[in-house]
Amino acid sequence: MSGAPRQIRDYPDLTWLGTVLGAYGMQGEIKVRPETDDPEYYLETPAFFVETATSLNHFDVEEMHFQKGQWLVAFAGVTSRVEAEAFKSARLLLPDEQLKPLAPGEHFQHRIQGCQVESTTGEPLGTIFQVVETGANDVYEVRHEGRTFLVPVVPHIVISVDTEAQKVVIDPISGLLDEELGK
Repeated sequence: MSGAPRQIRDYPDLTWLGTVLGAYGMQGEIKVRPETDDPEYYLETPAFFVETATSLNHFDVEEMHFQKGQWLVAFAGVTSRVEAEAFKSARLLLPDEQLKPLAPGEHFQHRIQGCQVESTTGEPLGTIFQVVETGANDVYEVRHEGRTFLVPVVPHIVISVDTEAQKVVIDPISGLLDEELGK
């Protein structure tokens, strides 16, 4: 294997829910770091798509537990530690229709990345490059013509989010855009 960083693929109808940390025990179980804020919701998941560096395969779940902040997963047909070790660094993905339903006003972060940002007057301001979790509230990192600015995700600034239309409308407070966009 080369030391080159792995290319993260995006799938239009699959969502990344966990990253395999390694084998657990001698019977083929794997340890997984959940990439969700509600890992216990997915304990009854019947199957996952598993993405390795070279393939994407479907695996049925025989058993799944949540322990010390990690999932312990036993896949059908994986019966030894050696087989489980082959999953290290793989991603577990789930079809979007099997995701936990969102409450009104909630959005999946990966669906916000790439959204176009505009002001309440319709002025294009850039594209959301990433969503940063700060603890108090999320922050959108927006890029526009080589410049970057940060948008705090609070109700008086982020007016609307439409992930289907890939559009976020903001009401920028004084100073938010002035230096970053040369205003």
